[in-house]
Amino acid sequence: MPALMRTRSKNVEIAPGKVTGKAGRLVLAGLAVFVLWAVLVPLGSAVIAPASLVSSARNHKLQHLSGGVVIAVHAREGDLVEKKAARS
Repeated sequence: MPALMRTRSKNVEIAPGKVTGKAGRLVLAGLAVFVLWAVLVPLGSAVIAPASLVSSARNHKLQHLSGGVVIAVHAREGDLVEKKAARS
């Protein structure tokens, strides 16, 4: 049974299910069109812009002296270390 809505000029009958049903179908149709477009249209190219990354910290390359795997690093951010210092 439609809901009765009163306005100043006249009585208007509105069925809430019809309004929300139509809006919902419209949203689903739009979503379906977007998904179909995304699946079927190939990405021909991408925007490539020149850029460079600049670190705000003083990063250093960490390598094992004779090759292999680094198991642990015993220095923390901000620690002062000596060049070629070995763990005793």
